[in-house]
Amino acid sequence: MKYIFPILLLMFFLNCSSNVGTNSDSDIFGASYTLVTESGIPSINNDGILTTKVAHSGCNSGHTFELQSLITPNTTEIWLYKVTPDQDCQAHFEYEVTFQLSELILDSEVIMLKSHGSETILLNH
Repeated sequence: MKYIFPILLLMFFLNCSSNVGTNSDSDIFGASYTLVTESGIPSINNDGILTTKVAHSGCNSGHTFELQSLITPNTTEIWLYKVTPDQDCQAHFEYEVTFQLSELILDSEVIMLKSHGSETILLNH
């Protein structure tokens, strides 16, 4: 009986520390959306423009996305952050979005597009 309190205290601290430093998908990717992969999309054209297709539910299309990146010596990870918050409407929208990639991103040997979950798409440029 005298060991119950220390064990509970230890379990409490272990549970609290397990969430420190972790990011949820909404922290990284913003509001809900999915990337739609089709023949040739997502892609980077010769002018360094990323074209990809997004899908989301909501009241209207044209939601705002920002391109985010993590650049390391040989590899760049890019992903979209959906700025427009989730909406209560259930209409489904799919459309292309484009982003001009910086020279720093384009100089990477490998460019990977990340999406919600664990999907990563290797982009050729």
